[in-house]
Amino acid sequence: GVAVVVIGHPFDTTKTRLQTSPLGYYNGTIDCVKKTLQSEGIGGFYSGIGSPLMGQMFFRAASFATFYKSLDQIAGRDNRPTVGQYCLAGAVTGFCIAFIEAPIDLIKTKIQIEIFSPAPPNALRVESSSVVKTVSTLVRQHGVISLWQGLNATLLRNIPANAMFFPVNEITKRALAKRANKEVQQLNPIERFISGAAAGLSYWVGTFPLDAIKARIQATSYDQRKGWIETAKLIFKEGGFQGFARGLAPSAARSVPACATMFATVDVVRDHLNSFR
Repeated sequence: GVAVVVIGHPFDTTKTRLQTSPLGYYNGTIDCVKKTLQSEGIGGFYSGIGSPLMGQMFFRAASFATFYKSLDQIAGRDNRPTVGQYCLAGAVTGFCIAFIEAPIDLIKTKIQIEIFSPAPPNALRVESSSVVKTVSTLVRQHGVISLWQGLNATLLRNIPANAMFFPVNEITKRALAKRANKEVQQLNPIERFISGAAAGLSYWVGTFPLDAIKARIQATSYDQRKGWIETAKLIFKEGGFQGFARGLAPSAARSVPACATMFATVDVVRDHLNSFR
């Protein structure tokens, strides 16, 4: 989980800034990368990394544990799950982990958008890039509940995203195993990487407009926040349908190596642990 954050965070910073920047601030992904390097250096791409680093191990553990536990309850341990059962378990996982993920993403986003001057409309300018001080600023100004700003939008994204994310990985592994006439457990590392990469692409490409809404809501001051429908209308007014795709390229680029590595690692660990049963 930590390795995934370190590798993927520069892509995430680029994505978030493209999604939340004032109109005309960046002229595409390359321009965002150039301006970040010019004004902040390499360290600028790691703005807000403290939040996901602190929560990553717990978040990922909760995510996979929830999915496989839900799948056991829905399909039973001894049965071969159907596509629908995989999707339902993924949706349940997306709902549950949203309550963990929303605060992590919120703090990360607040720190990542500090670079903008003037700030995006209604954006909260925190006092420091420190995670601790960012949290204390939010709590002091708006109470503990403000740490879950954007929860509804996170749920809106997470439920369908995870209903695709986990099933695509499992179904792709099944298909590759069937094609090679072997068991899923016998898949080689390359085949596991392919499955994880496909899952990552499905997560981001399939629900990216919903992520754009979530990012914009979390970049807004808590006392001036808007609902997801109003935020969606604002994004469309500013940039049409293309407004929902700002930042898609770095997200897709990040998802392939990050998710491929993550799922392949989880598979190896689960296979190893199952060997003791």
